Amino acid sequence: YPEIERVLARSVPKAAVDPQVFPERLVEIICGLFARYSGPILLELEDCHLVGESLRVVQQLTQLTDRLQLVIVASFRDNERPQLASECPGMRLLRLTRFSPNEIRTLAESMLGRQLGGESPLESFLERETEGNAFFLIEAVRELVNVSGRLTDVSLTVLPDHVFSGGMQAYVRRRLDRLPSW
Repeated sequence: YPEIERVLARSVPKAAVDPQVFPERLVEIICGLFARYSGPILLELEDCHLVGESLRVVQQLTQLTDRLQLVIVASFRDNERPQLASECPGMRLLRLTRFSPNEIRTLAESMLGRQLGGESPLESFLERETEGNAFFLIEAVRELVNVSGRLTDVSLTVLPDHVFSGGMQAYVRRRLDRLPSW
């Protein structure tokens, strides 16, 4: 309750809700909040393949997109939940594949500001470490820059065995730990 009250800038009365009714009531409240907002809304949801009962909220919000200035962009891994697209009728599926070696090179060159040349060790390294995942690719180049000290010092030939020691979660945790606590 304290966080809800802070966000809403008003007190919220405590109420006992029947557990059988609670999920449906929660969906109604969330959709009601969106319906009352008069401006445009972009709702971005990631990793929806992990969503359980909360998918009901997305399904209901999808039905509001005709009446509201609401755009929902949701990402999911279809190899982990292939039926998800059919669970959300009314949503348009835009399939994004992993980057090809050529696309990996192009993105790396745009980030590093220099040509890698065909089949460079850096390109092979990034392909192996990221498997063409755009997020991992950007983070891998960012980590190479961080380890090297400067963008211009990223070596195209001398590379570590792995860029994400301990896995992506450990890497993201290290990045988050560098942020100020506020």
